[in-house]
Amino acid sequence: MKTNRKAPENGEGVVLSVRHAGEGGRSVRLFTRTEGKLSFFASRSTLRRCGAGLLAPFTPLRYSAAPSDYGGILTQYEGRAFFDMTALSYEELAQWYYAVEIAEQFFPEGQPDGTAYALLLAGAAQGAARNRTVTAFILSVQLLAAAGSDPAEEEPMRALRLSPEGQALLGAFRQWRWEGDFPLRIGRGAFLETARYLDRFIERYGGVAMKTRGAFLALPAGTGTPSQ
Repeated sequence: MKTNRKAPENGEGVVLSVRHAGEGGRSVRLFTRTEGKLSFFASRSTLRRCGAGLLAPFTPLRYSAAPSDYGGILTQYEGRAFFDMTALSYEELAQWYYAVEIAEQFFPEGQPDGTAYALLLAGAAQGAARNRTVTAFILSVQLLAAAGSDPAEEEPMRALRLSPEGQALLGAFRQWRWEGDFPLRIGRGAFLETARYLDRFIERYGGVAMKTRGAFLALPAGTGTPSQ
């Protein structure tokens, strides 16, 4: 769809998704610091010059872009990935794409949201050092809350019959500030219960049928706290 938006000359953003586009280029979705979600095109020559490997989800970028009627055209970018998405298992990839899908579904196009931007950066940084499954889940919970659909509110937890243990765990996920040790022990059963609850919450209260629904139910044995 044609738009009159003028892309910023310079900006910062976190990569949400990348798809092949015409003539060897890439269609890139960024959550930018100043304008929220935006779409860009990176040509084959730009990919060769700046490195296609940087265009991976959860990579922070500094970029320059030229205006276009169909979105911005990336002319230059640089950044550093916190962790290698290609090294993740299929299950872990689905879990991180769950957070991407929330960012895509619950935040309006072209509308800045400093909280969501900060959360995406924090989640990417912590994903390099902590338990990635649990970190992606915390990011998903906090993105929903930032979008105004807080899964840790009393009414939905009661209506969807989340247990007291599950409520305590979900509340701790909601309040964690991305530093230090996580305050609770994360039991496998309680984690799976909160994961099932989040799927149902998004469908009932968010009105979204997630393509990645059930991603956190494929939980490997030994999953512990985000500090591990």
